[in-house]
Amino acid sequence: MKHIDHFRVEREYQENFLKDHSDYDERNPMSMLIDQEMEQEIERAINALPEQYRRIIELTRLQELSYEEIAAKLDIPVGSIGPQLIRARKKLMKLLKNKT
Repeated sequence: MKHIDHFRVEREYQENFLKDHSDYDERNPMSMLIDQEMEQEIERAINALPEQYRRIIELTRLQELSYEEIAAKLDIPVGSIGPQLIRARKKLMKLLKNKT
């Protein structure tokens, strides 16, 4: 089963970020720059996570692997993926909120 909510962290960050940029319009160059800046902030925050959490986020966000595939790749029980992903997202959101 694919984890369908793996972009929730980005969505929450974007909502918070956009509160400070009320003139946002995805079609104009300034908004494109804001999008790039948001993506860079998310990448920096992911890279700042402890390795175990960073790997979980990367495997769900970038590689879009299923929990079963992640468990096999990391050699951990499938049942531990969900709780680790929740903890990773909380840490990621905390890092991102400290940036805004």
